[in-house]
Amino acid sequence: MVVPADGVFDAAVITLYGVLKFLHILGAAIWLGSNATTVALRALAVRTGEQIRTLVLIRETDRIQLALVSPAVGLLIGTGIWLVLEGGWGFDRFFVFGLSGVAASAIFGAIITSPALKKLKSMSESQGL
Repeated sequence: MVVPADGVFDAAVITLYGVLKFLHILGAAIWLGSNATTVALRALAVRTGEQIRTLVLIRETDRIQLALVSPAVGLLIGTGIWLVLEGGWGFDRFFVFGLSGVAASAIFGAIITSPALKKLKSMSESQGL
């Protein structure tokens, strides 16, 4: 351990801005990481060719998405806006870029993912899963 020359250690300072940044990064990590994992698991399940296994996995990952990803996206957006206000950055290009990513994800989910999941859900219900 390195001791400062004056022998006094600086105390760690926890600020609102630091907490918001931590929560913002946590929300982004959960959102992106869980989506990447879900896509990979679903792709692997489809490649096996086992229809029942694929349907069950899709149903279960859909539950995780609702329970984990939706709150993470809310946290990401909320803390992002709060960080801009708290940090005095202004709503510049970087902020617009971040919101565009979230909006693109939501549009992709609404146009492509949701109808496909509804179709798969009806298939699994018709097979008694």
